[in-house]
Amino acid sequence: MIVTPFSHYLDLLKPDLPDELISDASFSKIRKVASQVPGALAFSPFGFECPLGVDGAEADFLFSLQKTNSGPEILSSQLPEHDFDAALFSIPQWNQARCFGEQWADPPDPLYAGIDDVWLEFDVSNPSAQQVKAPSLFFAPFHTREHRHGKIPDPDEGLRLLETVFFCLKGRNPGPSAALNWKKCLEILPRLPNLFQVGLMIARSDSDTLRMCILAPDSEAVKRILSDLGWPGDFSPLDDVLKKISPFFDMLYLHVDVGADISGKIGIECKFSYPRDLSPEPLWYPFLDFLLEEGVCLPAKRNGLLAYPGYRSIDMDACPPPLARMADHLYPLYRSFFVRILSHVKLVCRESGELEAKAYLGINHLWKGIFDDSEPGRGRWGIIG
Repeated sequence: MIVTPFSHYLDLLKPDLPDELISDASFSKIRKVASQVPGALAFSPFGFECPLGVDGAEADFLFSLQKTNSGPEILSSQLPEHDFDAALFSIPQWNQARCFGEQWADPPDPLYAGIDDVWLEFDVSNPSAQQVKAPSLFFAPFHTREHRHGKIPDPDEGLRLLETVFFCLKGRNPGPSAALNWKKCLEILPRLPNLFQVGLMIARSDSDTLRMCILAPDSEAVKRILSDLGWPGDFSPLDDVLKKISPFFDMLYLHVDVGADISGKIGIECKFSYPRDLSPEPLWYPFLDFLLEEGVCLPAKRNGLLAYPGYRSIDMDACPPPLARMADHLYPLYRSFFVRILSHVKLVCRESGELEAKAYLGINHLWKGIFDDSEPGRGRWGIIG
């Protein structure tokens, strides 16, 4: 049962979403999904995926479940007042997601130690998406494992985690060719924590493909990883793209789909080493101009990105009751803000060399203190619905 749905928090933020990126019609689709999601998840990072080279202002919706913010307990339905809408569990894959949550929430289980956070991404921009469907699921493996235990997991341990997650969400084991390619991907990484995220489409039960999102310190690392994987694409147009984007960013992530085969389509996630908004970061401007010149970003979308970053101070009289009660309790020592950032831009590179650009708009809740201290998400004061 949802006491306060996520959609109530989205309503607070609707005035800050640029029409060039998220139209009213697109927001309505997103809101339909968010009405079935517990509002407690609005206090973990969430956001929107916006294609930049198409006319329609359509966006997809994504949100995270953080281990530090009761994410495993929410996904596994252990908190009745913060559960997903029961209608979602009429979709068979949602029950598998709940099973995944139960294992993730269980300290003796390998998923508990191996996964720090999970993202769910809902494809609502697709015209065929009339009903809420099972999302894609991305998980962050081993990020804090080294800090907690002083030991970096090896590829065999990494493969066991991938196979465990796959079985939990798909109800079967992967094919042997896919598992071999997964292990090969893990073995070529200098450090397993360089595997930033792993994603899979829950709804495609017949697919053995995992999306590997890999930290690549520079363009040479991108090419080396692809070469070692046996990527079937053309390196010549890719090399040209990498040379053009490298001066703009200090961090690249390679997205490659790995199953029985290695996909020729890849993604290159372009971001800075820590989140920055547009105003103090001059490198966003020439990069967006570069996207315009390449024909993968429309001028209106560029303007929307420039207008997006900022923050909203929450009015206690206009926000959902759970947040209003917490804000009243903490005032005047802390005030509630939702902070908007341009998280990153992803370039999708097809085998033909054709490019596509997508922007990822991030939103984070923050308690800002009068002594210039801050607490992200729900802070240390307990779950908020």
